[in-house]
Amino acid sequence: MTTPHSSPVGAPPASAEMSILVDIGSAWTKAAIVARARNRWRIVTQVAQPSGWGEDELRASLTKRLSGVVDQRVSGRIEELLLGAPRIACHTPRRVGRLGVAGVSSELSGTSARRAAESAGWTVEEAATADDGRSLTARLAALQEADVDAWLLTGGFDASRADQALEMAGLVAAARGASTQPVIWAGSAALAAEVTALFEPGAVRVVDNP
Repeated sequence: MTTPHSSPVGAPPASAEMSILVDIGSAWTKAAIVARARNRWRIVTQVAQPSGWGEDELRASLTKRLSGVVDQRVSGRIEELLLGAPRIACHTPRRVGRLGVAGVSSELSGTSARRAAESAGWTVEEAATADDGRSLTARLAALQEADVDAWLLTGGFDASRADQALEMAGLVAAARGASTQPVIWAGSAALAAEVTALFEPGAVRVVDNP
């Protein structure tokens, strides 16, 4: 969708042929941009986020994803084009979101994460901590078998490193494999960059350490 050419002087502003497809669920909203590129319609980008984050955050995420791939003639008008683009939305049948939780301590980060998830309406399908008594192999197998919609990773304090938290994030990355479930890091700010690097770009959302 990129081109080095600009619009001739006096020509109308360049436009883009695109539509927005949105699937609104009880826990997560997913959106995809379908656009014409090189005379073919194709999915250009897609995002997923908690439904509670709202439309503004969804549009901002789509704008960020599109900024690196659109024709430079419309690169400064992406949000305007999204606002005017045809939109097809559907609501998936209500189902409680399923969450996988990984933390350092069963007593601290693991319990806090489970409590926060359940109070927000999630069902915790699998919870693993570094001190849950299972071997590394057994812990990884349990995470791989978990049928979840998203992952919540916690552990460590903002002012210090917690290598066990990084180890648990690595286990989730291995268990998640090539799937596309969103990942939320709610642990030590000092580890945020390293945790994010374990997953593909855009997969991890960093939030404040509770």
